[in-house]
Amino acid sequence: MLHHALRAVQKTTPSAVSITYVNNFTSTSALTTYTFTVTGSQTAGLYVIGIIAENANTSGRTLSSGTFAGNAMTSVVNTASGTGNGGSLIGALFQYKLTSTASGPSVGITFSGSMSRANIGVWRIENNTSDTVFDTDTSSISGAASSRTNTLVGLGSGNVGVSILANGNNTTTAWTNATERYEAFASGSGGSGADFTTTTSGNRTITATATSTSTDGLVLVSGAWA
Repeated sequence: MLHHALRAVQKTTPSAVSITYVNNFTSTSALTTYTFTVTGSQTAGLYVIGIIAENANTSGRTLSSGTFAGNAMTSVVNTASGTGNGGSLIGALFQYKLTSTASGPSVGITFSGSMSRANIGVWRIENNTSDTVFDTDTSSISGAASSRTNTLVGLGSGNVGVSILANGNNTTTAWTNATERYEAFASGSGGSGADFTTTTSGNRTITATATSTSTDGLVLVSGAWA
């Protein structure tokens, strides 16, 4: 008699993509390059850096480059707008793939000229299938406005994303279809950072609304990863 041993084959399901807000840094100093340390031990993952910056009096400023742990970051979306005072308002997302744990990695953001103030937020994406951003959108206005809207197209269930609002006035933000992680205020200008995880397939419309009308411009940028 032949005895056949049946062995169950265990199938493993890949972990779903996830996003974690890490921290943010605010400076009210007039600088061309802003640097800060992401405190603590940071595990491997795709790091998304959200940048808000303003120069209230000088137009034409742009965001030139970014580094993470001394390595060049990749620009995901980078939008500069004028302000009602003839200055510059910038919102941007950069990313860097960290392949092993790093203790206190530094972040550096360099502009084309001196800015008046800046805020930088940090997120970590894990278990993503691609390091290439799935979709991005931007919206900006230099004059009075109370809200901006981005639409990210063709997302699937389980996509993750980041949205950053740069606000030319010092006012708080309410978010639709994204969860706020911080408010950033610096010498008369403000902004906010938010993220999301989708639960259904389709387009996702994200709206950031200032709690009082901004008279000096808004910039909203968003990106999604799978």
